[in-house]
Amino acid sequence: MGTIKDFVEDLGFAFDKISTFIVWASFSFAKRMVTLLVVAMIILAGQYLYLNRLLKQAKMSSESRNQEIKYLVRENAYKATLDAITLCIDATKEESSLGDWYCREAVIKYKQASTTWPQDRVKEVSDNLAYGAMKNDVSHYIRNVELERLLHRPPIKENELLDLLLSKTGIGLWVTGALSFFAGIVFVLWRVSLRRVRTQKITKQDEA
Repeated sequence: MGTIKDFVEDLGFAFDKISTFIVWASFSFAKRMVTLLVVAMIILAGQYLYLNRLLKQAKMSSESRNQEIKYLVRENAYKATLDAITLCIDATKEESSLGDWYCREAVIKYKQASTTWPQDRVKEVSDNLAYGAMKNDVSHYIRNVELERLLHRPPIKENELLDLLLSKTGIGLWVTGALSFFAGIVFVLWRVSLRRVRTQKITKQDEA
């Protein structure tokens, strides 16, 4: 209850200050122009800072997209290697005449896919023709790619919002809103100035 009361009091205080400022700005044309200039600078600065933040987010998203392409290339290479190893294992179980050929291809692909892995492990597995171990290694690195992709997921919402704000519709709405806001300020200042002039006339008539 106290929080609501404090909020109402703060709101009333803010309105009093705004009303005082409006009365001050209504005393002369120069003050009105200064007020409009200050408001325009605040709006433009806010718009600039917000768009700048969205542009940074879009840049990060673009970098994430490039990284995603790298992930896909690695993942496809690993999956092709996994397919070759699986063919080798299946052909060996079935005693296929192509078993040796499948297994040679599996070893070649395993070595090509594992250039960035610990080489002691790669050499040991390759020399022993441990196809089950090859399969486990490749599956492990496929899961690593999936984890890295999850950790580097791009901010999609920021991109959509940026596209909206920079579209013709977004710019049109912003310009319309800004002009309406300026028109409202001009109207309020004009009404306050007019009321002040009328009050002065009435005061002079009463004094006369």
